[in-house]
Amino acid sequence: MARKLKTANSVIAIVTGYLTLVVFLYLTVSPVQAQLKVENPQHLEFEEDRAQVLHRIICRVVADELRLRESKTEFPVTLVLGEPEERIRVDEDGTPRKFYLKRWDEASFAISDMQLVMQRTVIHDHWQRMMSEVIRRWKQVAPVPARNRSSLK
Repeated sequence: MARKLKTANSVIAIVTGYLTLVVFLYLTVSPVQAQLKVENPQHLEFEEDRAQVLHRIICRVVADELRLRESKTEFPVTLVLGEPEERIRVDEDGTPRKFYLKRWDEASFAISDMQLVMQRTVIHDHWQRMMSEVIRRWKQVAPVPARNRSSLK
């Protein structure tokens, strides 16, 4: 009986290891690669392989949740490590491209990366349409006499 249990545990360990390898290869080898660039001028401790895999997972989850083709969530993203203020930077065109972390932390990375991917995806798909709608609505109400401004709230 003990021998059968040991054999069963060995089989489970082999299958688990195999599945882990398959999932890792699926996430790291793909026709479309999510692009994560890292700037680490202070050479802080950092696990780039884990960050790359986590970024790929985030892109896939956002694509699944928003029901988009995965390629719409995959674009160049830059992580800057060693910054005193953690933030997402938006370029002049309104597109988020970089996020800054004090140090490598998987939870902070995942939260910031997901925010950036979601913002960028929404901006890419909806920005022009939303801006046109804002301008259209603004033209309907502007100029508003001072006495009527309270009705806009």
